[in-house]
Amino acid sequence: LAGLVRVEYVFLDREAGDLIIAGPAEPWHIGPEGETVGSVTGQPTMRLDDWITALRTAEAAAAGDGIRCSIDPTEEGLAKLSRLLGSRSLTVDERLAARLETALGPQTISVWGVDPTTHFAQVMVAADFRMKRLGMRLEPSPVRELPDYLALLHAAGAEPRSAMPRWWLEPNYEALLRDEAGTAWKLSGPGLKAQAEEGEGLREAHAARWAELFTEHYPALAREIPVFAKLRNCVDLAVIAALITSEDLAARAKCDLALFHDPRIQPQAYPAPREVASRAS
Repeated sequence: LAGLVRVEYVFLDREAGDLIIAGPAEPWHIGPEGETVGSVTGQPTMRLDDWITALRTAEAAAAGDGIRCSIDPTEEGLAKLSRLLGSRSLTVDERLAARLETALGPQTISVWGVDPTTHFAQVMVAADFRMKRLGMRLEPSPVRELPDYLALLHAAGAEPRSAMPRWWLEPNYEALLRDEAGTAWKLSGPGLKAQAEEGEGLREAHAARWAELFTEHYPALAREIPVFAKLRNCVDLAVIAALITSEDLAARAKCDLALFHDPRIQPQAYPAPREVASRAS
């Protein structure tokens, strides 16, 4: 997509019959992870297949439960974990982590609102996975100002209320701005934020604080860990696709988007993510 690294504007050009998606863009090359990246910032550039996915799912996502993914333990795994945690002979040591992982077993990956074999879905799941690894100290944070969740607990001399704190990412934009005629639209904001929850909707202070820190340092994380920048790209495109669909901008601009919906054009398919092993820290 012409080296775009963010989307900031959508313009209607009725005379040319065009919709124009605009934002900062750079020359690009293939980066060390095999992705197309900007030659100036090194940030992942936006991809045509993600744009096609966003457009094709915009109507369905608005009518349904949106675009989302989740990594969840099985009922059987939760029952085994509960029995283990309730054992009187439980000793907190390094061996306990392995016992917790074995008890909980594989966790199920679910994707809604988008084909799980698309690059878009791969990015969502990978970003969710990496966020949780950072939170649980399973890999070091590349941003010094972002400690892990366990470090927050240690500094406060606190114990977690749950063996499985839950975090997720969701869109984080300011209100869309537009001109009076509705021919120019502006998208602004960091793009994503982390949220935390524990148990039956009860927020746990340290998990929530870690989510706040993750949100605060998201731009720095996106510079260091490409998948967070790629997720922001996908969400930018999803928001713009939703705007185009809800405001019927293509018809107003007399811009024919039929080619993007042509079933003969299919983005590359990847193996659908199904499950991931549990990890304890």
